[in-house]
Amino acid sequence: MPSVKNRWVKPGGSFNYTEGQKVLNRHAVPGTTLPTLCAVRVTGVAGGVAIVEPADGGAPATITGRILFLRHAIPDQRYGVGTPWIIATGTARNPIDTLAAAPGDPVFIGAAGVWQLAAPANPRIIGYVLISDDTNGAISFADTNAI
Repeated sequence: MPSVKNRWVKPGGSFNYTEGQKVLNRHAVPGTTLPTLCAVRVTGVAGGVAIVEPADGGAPATITGRILFLRHAIPDQRYGVGTPWIIATGTARNPIDTLAAAPGDPVFIGAAGVWQLAAPANPRIIGYVLISDDTNGAISFADTNAI
């Protein structure tokens, strides 16, 4: 009878991106690239892959259901990876400006699925600030409405 030995069990190396899901960008506006960390909603399925479009904080009808966060920018009609949660940290090359907020402050869905610190007219919290900094800010994104 085979057994699993400890040396075969290895810890995950990228906890920020576990639970990734393959998604397809079929934006309503042809040629639109969805940016990194964009909040998207699933609008359908194509061959077992979720079709996504941006959740728009200004339009409550587009922020229903489960929200995913993109690991990277996805060009129109291309595949990428969305996750139900992610911890994003800024760098000099890819800054995240959270200086206007304090750790623990909420992050909201803005226009076209882009996150923002100020509450829009129809606020939906999608994360919380971890580090307040103009370049090296950090945010924990998670769709708490789906939990």
